[in-house]
Amino acid sequence: MSVPFRTVVLFVGSVVSVACTTGPDVVASRLQESNDDGGPLLHPPPAGPLDCNPGTYEGTFRSQSIGATRPAFTVNGTFTFRLEKSPQGEFYELADDSVLKGTSAQGSFSANITGTRACVAAEFNSRIVDGNFAYITSTMNGQDNTIAFPFDGEVHGYYNPPPDGSGLPAVFTGTWIVHTSTSGPPPADGGVDDRPVLSGGTWGAYLIAP
Repeated sequence: MSVPFRTVVLFVGSVVSVACTTGPDVVASRLQESNDDGGPLLHPPPAGPLDCNPGTYEGTFRSQSIGATRPAFTVNGTFTFRLEKSPQGEFYELADDSVLKGTSAQGSFSANITGTRACVAAEFNSRIVDGNFAYITSTMNGQDNTIAFPFDGEVHGYYNPPPDGSGLPAVFTGTWIVHTSTSGPPPADGGVDDRPVLSGGTWGAYLIAP
Protein backbone atom coordinates (compact mmCIF):
# COMPACT_ATOMS: atom_id res chain seq x y z
CA MET A 1 0.00 0.00 0.00
CA SER A 2 1.40 3.39 -0.94
CA VAL A 3 1.90 6.08 1.68
CA PRO A 4 0.01 9.33 0.86
CA PHE A 5 2.66 11.87 1.84
CA ARG A 6 1.64 15.43 2.62
CA THR A 7 3.97 18.40 2.16
CA VAL A 8 4.12 21.10 4.84
CA VAL A 9 5.39 24.55 3.88
CA LEU A 10 8.58 25.91 5.44
CA PHE A 11 9.38 29.51 4.55
CA VAL A 12 12.94 29.81 3.27
CA GLY A 13 13.41 33.01 5.25
CA SER A 14 13.24 31.12 8.54
CA VAL A 15 16.21 28.98 7.49
CA VAL A 16 18.13 32.04 6.37
CA SER A 17 17.78 33.92 9.66
CA VAL A 18 19.18 31.06 11.75
CA ALA A 19 21.86 29.82 9.36
CA CYS A 20 23.38 33.26 8.96
CA THR A 21 24.37 33.26 12.63
CA THR A 22 25.30 29.64 13.27
CA GLY A 23 26.45 28.10 9.98
CA PRO A 24 25.52 25.05 7.86
CA ASP A 25 25.13 22.66 10.82
CA VAL A 26 22.00 24.52 11.84
CA VAL A 27 20.65 24.27 8.30
CA ALA A 28 20.67 20.49 8.75
CA SER A 29 19.00 20.66 12.17
CA ARG A 30 16.36 23.07 10.88
CA LEU A 31 15.41 20.47 8.28
CA GLN A 32 14.38 18.23 11.18
CA GLU A 33 12.23 20.75 13.09
CA SER A 34 8.73 19.47 13.75
CA ASN A 35 5.36 20.76 12.68
CA ASP A 36 2.14 20.25 14.64
CA ASP A 37 1.88 16.65 13.41
CA GLY A 38 5.36 15.75 14.67
CA GLY A 39 6.97 15.59 11.23
CA PRO A 40 9.80 17.77 9.92
CA LEU A 41 8.90 20.89 7.99
CA LEU A 42 9.39 20.72 4.23
CA HIS A 43 10.25 23.38 1.70
CA PRO A 44 7.60 23.96 -0.96
CA PRO A 45 8.71 23.62 -4.60
CA PRO A 46 10.20 26.90 -5.86
CA ALA A 47 8.21 29.02 -8.25
CA GLY A 48 9.29 29.47 -11.85
CA PRO A 49 11.92 27.66 -13.95
CA LEU A 50 14.91 26.55 -11.92
CA ASP A 51 17.91 24.32 -12.44
CA CYS A 52 19.49 22.07 -9.81
CA ASN A 53 22.97 22.68 -8.41
CA PRO A 54 25.63 19.95 -8.90
CA GLY A 55 27.76 18.82 -5.99
CA THR A 56 27.77 16.61 -2.89
CA TYR A 57 24.80 16.81 -0.54
CA GLU A 58 24.54 15.49 3.00
CA GLY A 59 21.39 15.11 5.04
CA THR A 60 19.16 13.18 7.38
CA PHE A 61 16.02 11.08 7.09
CA ARG A 62 13.52 9.71 9.57
CA SER A 63 10.36 7.63 9.63
CA GLN A 64 7.05 9.41 9.99
CA SER A 65 3.50 8.12 10.27
CA ILE A 66 1.26 9.78 7.70
CA GLY A 67 -2.46 9.66 8.48
CA ALA A 68 -3.54 6.09 9.23
CA THR A 69 -0.42 4.58 7.62
CA ARG A 70 2.39 3.73 10.03
CA PRO A 71 5.86 2.40 9.14
CA ALA A 72 6.49 -1.23 10.08
CA PHE A 73 9.91 -0.09 11.36
CA THR A 74 10.85 3.33 12.71
CA VAL A 75 14.32 4.39 11.59
CA ASN A 76 16.40 7.55 11.29
CA GLY A 77 19.83 8.18 9.89
CA THR A 78 22.02 10.01 7.40
CA PHE A 79 22.65 9.86 3.70
CA THR A 80 24.83 11.46 1.07
CA PHE A 81 24.41 11.87 -2.66
CA ARG A 82 26.35 13.54 -5.44
CA LEU A 83 24.65 15.22 -8.39
CA GLU A 84 26.56 15.32 -11.67
CA LYS A 85 25.66 16.64 -15.10
CA SER A 86 24.57 13.92 -17.50
CA PRO A 87 26.88 13.28 -20.46
CA GLN A 88 24.41 15.15 -22.66
CA GLY A 89 24.26 18.02 -20.15
CA GLU A 90 20.44 18.04 -20.15
CA PHE A 91 19.84 17.02 -16.52
CA TYR A 92 21.54 15.81 -13.34
CA GLU A 93 22.18 12.21 -12.37
CA LEU A 94 23.35 10.56 -9.16
CA ALA A 95 26.94 9.36 -8.78
CA ASP A 96 27.54 5.71 -7.90
CA ASP A 97 28.65 6.53 -4.34
CA SER A 98 25.24 7.87 -3.23
CA VAL A 99 24.10 5.94 -0.13
CA LEU A 100 21.85 6.08 2.91
CA LYS A 101 22.43 4.49 6.32
CA GLY A 102 20.29 4.44 9.41
CA THR A 103 19.62 2.84 12.76
CA SER A 104 16.69 2.11 15.02
CA ALA A 105 15.96 0.17 18.18
CA GLN A 106 15.20 -2.81 15.93
CA GLY A 107 18.38 -2.83 13.83
CA SER A 108 20.43 -1.13 11.10
CA PHE A 109 19.39 0.11 7.67
CA SER A 110 21.48 0.68 4.51
CA ALA A 111 20.94 1.06 0.77
CA ASN A 112 22.19 2.70 -2.41
CA ILE A 113 20.46 5.61 -4.15
CA THR A 114 20.37 5.66 -7.97
CA GLY A 115 18.94 7.90 -10.64
CA THR A 116 19.96 8.73 -14.21
CA ARG A 117 17.48 11.63 -14.23
CA ALA A 118 17.68 12.41 -10.51
CA CYS A 119 17.06 16.15 -10.68
CA VAL A 120 15.11 17.77 -13.52
CA ALA A 121 13.60 21.26 -13.30
CA ALA A 122 14.23 21.42 -9.52
CA GLU A 123 12.40 18.13 -8.84
CA PHE A 124 14.32 15.23 -7.29
CA ASN A 125 13.37 11.63 -8.11
CA SER A 126 15.49 8.55 -7.46
CA ARG A 127 15.34 4.89 -6.56
CA ILE A 128 16.48 3.18 -3.35
CA VAL A 129 18.09 -0.14 -4.33
CA ASP A 130 20.05 -3.01 -2.77
CA GLY A 131 18.58 -2.18 0.61
CA ASN A 132 19.04 -4.30 3.69
CA PHE A 133 17.42 -3.96 7.10
CA ALA A 134 19.18 -6.09 9.72
CA TYR A 135 16.39 -6.77 12.22
CA ILE A 136 17.65 -7.69 15.69
CA THR A 137 15.86 -10.79 16.97
CA SER A 138 17.90 -11.26 20.14
CA THR A 139 21.15 -10.28 21.84
CA MET A 140 23.42 -12.73 23.62
CA ASN A 141 26.77 -11.90 25.23
CA GLY A 142 26.75 -8.53 23.54
CA GLN A 143 26.25 -10.06 20.08
CA ASP A 144 23.12 -9.23 18.05
CA ASN A 145 21.32 -11.99 16.16
CA THR A 146 19.63 -10.53 13.10
CA ILE A 147 17.29 -11.40 10.23
CA ALA A 148 17.82 -9.59 6.92
CA PHE A 149 14.90 -7.78 5.29
CA PRO A 150 15.78 -6.76 1.70
CA PHE A 151 14.01 -3.65 0.46
CA ASP A 152 13.80 -1.07 -2.32
CA GLY A 153 11.92 2.18 -2.67
CA GLU A 154 11.70 5.74 -3.90
CA VAL A 155 12.93 9.20 -2.92
CA HIS A 156 11.12 12.35 -4.01
CA GLY A 157 11.83 15.99 -3.25
CA TYR A 158 12.45 19.54 -4.40
CA TYR A 159 15.51 21.71 -4.79
CA ASN A 160 15.55 25.10 -3.05
CA PRO A 161 18.42 27.46 -3.87
CA PRO A 162 19.76 29.97 -1.35
CA PRO A 163 18.81 33.64 -1.74
CA ASP A 164 21.18 35.53 -4.02
CA GLY A 165 24.27 36.74 -2.20
CA SER A 166 23.42 34.97 1.07
CA GLY A 167 26.32 32.49 0.95
CA LEU A 168 24.01 29.77 2.30
CA PRO A 169 24.00 26.20 0.93
CA ALA A 170 21.42 24.89 -1.49
CA VAL A 171 18.79 22.65 0.14
CA PHE A 172 16.69 19.63 -0.84
CA THR A 173 13.66 18.39 1.14
CA GLY A 174 11.18 15.64 0.40
CA THR A 175 9.73 12.23 1.21
CA TRP A 176 10.89 8.61 0.98
CA ILE A 177 9.25 5.19 1.14
CA VAL A 178 10.61 1.63 1.04
CA HIS A 179 8.88 -1.70 0.41
CA THR A 180 9.96 -5.25 1.19
CA SER A 181 11.63 -6.81 -1.85
CA THR A 182 10.65 -10.34 -0.78
CA SER A 183 7.11 -9.66 -1.99
CA GLY A 184 8.26 -9.11 -5.57
CA PRO A 185 9.96 -6.51 -7.78
CA PRO A 186 8.79 -2.89 -7.97
CA PRO A 187 6.11 -2.07 -10.56
CA ALA A 188 6.92 -0.62 -13.96
CA ASP A 189 7.17 3.15 -14.26
CA GLY A 190 3.86 4.73 -13.40
CA GLY A 191 2.50 1.63 -11.66
CA VAL A 192 1.10 1.58 -8.13
CA ASP A 193 3.37 -0.16 -5.63
CA ASP A 194 1.06 -2.19 -3.39
CA ARG A 195 3.79 -4.26 -1.73
CA PRO A 196 4.04 -4.12 2.09
CA VAL A 197 5.52 -0.84 3.37
CA LEU A 198 8.65 -1.38 5.46
CA SER A 199 9.15 2.28 6.34
CA GLY A 200 8.79 5.81 5.01
CA GLY A 201 9.02 9.42 6.05
CA THR A 202 10.78 12.68 5.31
CA TRP A 203 14.30 13.84 4.50
CA GLY A 204 16.40 16.96 4.05
CA ALA A 205 19.90 17.58 2.70
CA TYR A 206 22.15 20.54 1.98
CA LEU A 207 25.12 21.17 -0.29
CA ILE A 208 28.47 20.53 1.42
CA ALA A 209 30.87 20.58 -1.56
CA PRO A 210 30.66 21.59 -5.24
